[in-house]
Amino acid sequence: MKTHDLVSSLFWIGFGAVFCAYALQYGLVGGPGIPGPGCLPFIVGIALIVMSLTIFIPAAAGLKKKGAPGRERFFPEKRSWRNLLIALTGLLGYGIFLESLGYLLTSFLFMVLVLRWIEPQKWTTVIVFAALSAALTYALFTGLKVELPAGFFPL
Repeated sequence: MKTHDLVSSLFWIGFGAVFCAYALQYGLVGGPGIPGPGCLPFIVGIALIVMSLTIFIPAAAGLKKKGAPGRERFFPEKRSWRNLLIALTGLLGYGIFLESLGYLLTSFLFMVLVLRWIEPQKWTTVIVFAALSAALTYALFTGLKVELPAGFFPL
Protein backbone atom coordinates (compact mmCIF):
# COMPACT_ATOMS: atom_id res chain seq x y z
CA MET A 1 0.00 0.00 0.00
CA LYS A 2 3.02 2.26 0.31
CA THR A 3 3.19 3.02 -3.42
CA HIS A 4 -0.49 3.96 -3.44
CA ASP A 5 0.13 6.28 -0.49
CA LEU A 6 3.07 7.86 -2.30
CA VAL A 7 1.19 8.41 -5.55
CA SER A 8 -2.02 9.68 -3.96
CA SER A 9 -0.22 12.01 -1.56
CA LEU A 10 1.84 13.46 -4.42
CA PHE A 11 -1.37 14.08 -6.33
CA TRP A 12 -2.94 15.94 -3.38
CA ILE A 13 0.26 17.90 -2.75
CA GLY A 14 0.10 19.07 -6.38
CA PHE A 15 -3.61 19.84 -6.05
CA GLY A 16 -2.93 21.90 -2.92
CA ALA A 17 -0.13 23.76 -4.71
CA VAL A 18 -2.54 24.65 -7.53
CA PHE A 19 -5.03 25.98 -4.95
CA CYS A 20 -2.29 28.12 -3.39
CA ALA A 21 -1.07 29.43 -6.75
CA TYR A 22 -4.54 30.52 -7.88
CA ALA A 23 -5.34 31.95 -4.45
CA LEU A 24 -2.30 34.21 -4.68
CA GLN A 25 -3.65 35.65 -7.93
CA TYR A 26 -6.81 36.78 -6.13
CA GLY A 27 -4.94 38.30 -3.20
CA LEU A 28 -4.67 37.14 0.38
CA VAL A 29 -5.43 40.51 1.96
CA GLY A 30 -8.36 42.73 1.03
CA GLY A 31 -7.42 45.63 3.25
CA PRO A 32 -6.07 46.30 6.71
CA GLY A 33 -7.24 43.38 8.83
CA ILE A 34 -9.60 42.12 6.10
CA PRO A 35 -8.96 38.77 4.39
CA GLY A 36 -8.98 38.90 0.62
CA PRO A 37 -10.87 36.60 -1.76
CA GLY A 38 -7.86 34.29 -2.05
CA CYS A 39 -7.35 33.81 1.68
CA LEU A 40 -9.66 30.80 2.19
CA PRO A 41 -8.49 28.91 -0.94
CA PHE A 42 -4.89 29.53 0.16
CA ILE A 43 -5.60 28.07 3.61
CA VAL A 44 -7.33 25.07 2.00
CA GLY A 45 -4.33 24.54 -0.28
CA ILE A 46 -1.91 24.66 2.65
CA ALA A 47 -4.11 22.24 4.61
CA LEU A 48 -4.13 19.81 1.66
CA ILE A 49 -0.36 19.97 1.40
CA VAL A 50 0.19 19.45 5.14
CA MET A 51 -2.25 16.52 5.34
CA SER A 52 -0.70 14.95 2.24
CA LEU A 53 2.75 15.27 3.75
CA THR A 54 1.56 13.34 6.81
CA ILE A 55 0.87 10.43 4.46
CA PHE A 56 3.82 10.94 2.11
CA ILE A 57 6.65 11.12 4.67
CA PRO A 58 5.90 7.83 6.51
CA ALA A 59 5.22 6.07 3.21
CA ALA A 60 8.52 7.28 1.75
CA ALA A 61 10.41 6.29 4.92
CA GLY A 62 8.79 2.83 4.93
CA LEU A 63 9.61 2.33 1.25
CA LYS A 64 13.31 3.03 1.87
CA LYS A 65 13.48 0.57 4.75
CA LYS A 66 11.67 -2.34 3.13
CA GLY A 67 12.55 -1.82 -0.52
CA ALA A 68 10.06 -1.77 -3.36
CA PRO A 69 6.84 -3.62 -2.49
CA GLY A 70 5.27 -6.26 -4.68
CA ARG A 71 2.24 -5.72 -6.89
CA GLU A 72 -0.70 -4.52 -4.83
CA ARG A 73 -4.36 -4.31 -5.70
CA PHE A 74 -5.62 -0.76 -6.04
CA PHE A 75 -8.91 -1.63 -4.32
CA PRO A 76 -8.11 -4.20 -1.64
CA GLU A 77 -11.73 -4.97 -0.71
CA LYS A 78 -14.30 -6.67 -2.92
CA ARG A 79 -16.89 -3.92 -2.39
CA SER A 80 -14.54 -1.05 -3.21
CA TRP A 81 -15.72 -0.57 -6.82
CA ARG A 82 -19.34 -0.77 -5.74
CA ASN A 83 -18.79 1.79 -2.98
CA LEU A 84 -16.97 4.12 -5.37
CA LEU A 85 -19.83 3.95 -7.88
CA ILE A 86 -22.40 4.58 -5.13
CA ALA A 87 -20.44 7.61 -3.89
CA LEU A 88 -19.99 9.07 -7.38
CA THR A 89 -23.65 8.50 -8.22
CA GLY A 90 -24.66 10.10 -4.93
CA LEU A 91 -22.48 13.15 -5.58
CA LEU A 92 -23.87 13.48 -9.09
CA GLY A 93 -27.41 13.21 -7.75
CA TYR A 94 -26.60 15.76 -5.05
CA GLY A 95 -25.51 18.24 -7.69
CA ILE A 96 -28.51 17.55 -9.90
CA PHE A 97 -31.23 17.69 -7.22
CA LEU A 98 -29.80 20.36 -4.89
CA GLU A 99 -31.65 23.24 -6.54
CA SER A 100 -35.00 21.49 -6.93
CA LEU A 101 -35.18 19.55 -3.64
CA GLY A 102 -33.32 22.08 -1.52
CA TYR A 103 -30.28 21.84 0.71
CA LEU A 104 -31.89 20.13 3.70
CA LEU A 105 -33.59 17.28 1.86
CA THR A 106 -30.73 16.68 -0.59
CA SER A 107 -28.13 16.64 2.19
CA PHE A 108 -30.30 14.32 4.28
CA LEU A 109 -30.75 11.87 1.38
CA PHE A 110 -27.04 11.95 0.52
CA MET A 111 -26.08 11.16 4.10
CA VAL A 112 -28.60 8.30 4.17
CA LEU A 113 -26.98 6.92 1.02
CA VAL A 114 -23.49 7.15 2.47
CA LEU A 115 -24.33 5.83 5.93
CA ARG A 116 -26.58 2.98 4.80
CA TRP A 117 -25.08 1.67 1.58
CA ILE A 118 -21.41 2.57 1.56
CA GLU A 119 -20.63 1.74 5.18
CA PRO A 120 -23.82 -0.01 6.41
CA GLN A 121 -25.18 1.24 9.72
CA LYS A 122 -28.46 0.58 11.58
CA TRP A 123 -31.45 2.55 10.26
CA THR A 124 -31.86 4.45 13.53
CA THR A 125 -28.21 5.55 13.38
CA VAL A 126 -28.57 6.50 9.73
CA ILE A 127 -31.70 8.62 10.25
CA VAL A 128 -30.39 10.38 13.37
CA PHE A 129 -26.97 11.23 11.93
CA ALA A 130 -28.34 12.21 8.52
CA ALA A 131 -30.90 14.54 10.10
CA LEU A 132 -28.36 16.02 12.52
CA SER A 133 -25.73 16.60 9.86
CA ALA A 134 -28.21 18.22 7.48
CA ALA A 135 -29.71 20.42 10.20
CA LEU A 136 -26.41 21.46 11.78
CA THR A 137 -24.73 22.31 8.49
CA TYR A 138 -27.84 24.22 7.45
CA ALA A 139 -27.72 26.19 10.71
CA LEU A 140 -24.01 26.84 10.26
CA PHE A 141 -24.35 28.10 6.70
CA THR A 142 -27.40 30.23 7.38
CA GLY A 143 -25.63 31.65 10.43
CA LEU A 144 -22.77 32.61 8.12
CA LYS A 145 -25.32 34.27 5.81
CA VAL A 146 -24.82 31.76 2.97
CA GLU A 147 -27.84 31.46 0.71
CA LEU A 148 -28.83 27.83 0.28
CA PRO A 149 -31.41 26.42 -2.11
CA ALA A 150 -34.74 26.04 -0.30
CA GLY A 151 -36.37 23.67 -2.80
CA PHE A 152 -39.99 23.03 -1.91
CA PHE A 153 -39.26 23.51 1.84
CA PRO A 154 -38.85 27.29 2.12
CA LEU A 155 -37.62 28.11 5.62
